[in-house]
Amino acid sequence: MTPDNQEIEAQIPPTTYPPRRDTSLLAEAIFSLGGGRGRKMLEIGCGSGVISTWANQRKWQCSACDINPYSVAATRALFSNHGFPPEMVREGGPGEGANSAWAGDENYDLIVWNLPYMSPPENDAELLGPLEESALLDLEKGGTDSLLLNSLQIIEPNSASISHTNTQHPTEEVALNISASAQTQQTSFMGSRLLAKDGLILLVHSSNENGREIAGKWAKRGWASKIIHSTSFADGEELFVLALWRAFSEARVEGVSSIDSTNRYLLEKGGRLGSRICAIQQTEGRGMSNNKWETKEGSFACSWVLHDGMQTQFKPGQAQLLAGLAALKAINFLTDSKVGTDKEGICKDAEIFQKWPNDIWSRRGKVAGILIEGRSDGTKQTIVLGIGVNLCEIVSDPSSASSKQNVAHEHKYPHDSLQNIFSQTVSRKELERTLNATLASYFENPPQQILPAEQENIISQTDSSYLAEKAQIFSNLTHYLHHHSKPLFSGVEVKPTDINSEGELVVTHKGQSVAIDSSSQLTWPHK
Repeated sequence: MTPDNQEIEAQIPPTTYPPRRDTSLLAEAIFSLGGGRGRKMLEIGCGSGVISTWANQRKWQCSACDINPYSVAATRALFSNHGFPPEMVREGGPGEGANSAWAGDENYDLIVWNLPYMSPPENDAELLGPLEESALLDLEKGGTDSLLLNSLQIIEPNSASISHTNTQHPTEEVALNISASAQTQQTSFMGSRLLAKDGLILLVHSSNENGREIAGKWAKRGWASKIIHSTSFADGEELFVLALWRAFSEARVEGVSSIDSTNRYLLEKGGRLGSRICAIQQTEGRGMSNNKWETKEGSFACSWVLHDGMQTQFKPGQAQLLAGLAALKAINFLTDSKVGTDKEGICKDAEIFQKWPNDIWSRRGKVAGILIEGRSDGTKQTIVLGIGVNLCEIVSDPSSASSKQNVAHEHKYPHDSLQNIFSQTVSRKELERTLNATLASYFENPPQQILPAEQENIISQTDSSYLAEKAQIFSNLTHYLHHHSKPLFSGVEVKPTDINSEGELVVTHKGQSVAIDSSSQLTWPHK
């Protein structure tokens, strides 16, 4: 039975995967996107053909493919029985020759795939057959989803591969100018084959190791993701429908060698959601309470537009915590921090953790900082997000004024770097691409959804993401407290007990619960 109470009878030949609970889960996810309205869809691994046939009935222009010839035959027969062209079903799949051989020449609005998620058998246990054995080989090589990821071949624009000018001297070109070939790559991203620019991918995966790695693997290639449906079994196994899309695909991307402040620049210029600018050097960067912080060549500094339009009831406390979680995930993905990770990629035994309200710390010091700023002009409001990350240790001239400023700042807040923590180099380009994806996962609605107008804005999306992640964010704070002292409120040590719906830290002070809305109200001693 389909989500809209339709019954589709199918013949299930040998070695063809029959409709099961995961089939229903995928159908529910597709149903949530509304009727097809002529949108183009591709089902990979169509099995019995039930999903593709039902999608065509719902006015999707659905094609299908499968590596199993029996499944192809079954799906073609089902298409014919329901009046759909059987030639829309092809044999093959990602990783098998040119995309056109198994997907045709379309740009699809929606691609769905119920991934093979069986675990490899223990010892010499018998498999179902050669096709299942092939699927297991793909799992051992990093998962079948990697075949699709590699087939898409998108090249997302980033600040190191676009035309740059110095924003302090707009007519002066800087050293990061790109070649004509790189400009062509940006165009390729905007119109790549197989998936439309605003296309959506739905992958069904399990809570096993391969499933847990999907979001991070795709984020490192510039894809945002969000779990939109799930179900669980009595044995504890969980199944998820993961939505994937190109992060902030409509956004403007800029990069400079030097700038006074990336946040200040975007507050003045504005732009679409996700428009960003990154800088190698930031001369007047700042943190909370207007603390000065200079970004040098061993650091990462980038800002994003979160809102540029009518006045909103934006909650900066929520946004800062979500941005911190996005930064934590991006770093964990890039450093392959797998020990103790949950399904969302958070490393419970990690070297880094969130500190309320806007920092990432290691056991030794501050690694990254987040700052939300806004500007209002009449009925218009612009909100930007700035993130700075210490990539490696910076050696400064101790006699310089800027060095003395940093020394004073570092004495108050000891610092650390990704290179020092993980003994590996994370490039600006890698961090920008991955962080852009994890941020879009929280602040951007997945495309192809049919949403009421009140749910399409940044406020609704931030509220929804924050509600889903609030418990995880507070858990991250408790990990910080395992390695650092509790905060002081009015000179008295207090115990954080929760984070409320506004992003405020709730502490117990003299037997009473107190909501803290500013970091200036607390003192955080450092061991």
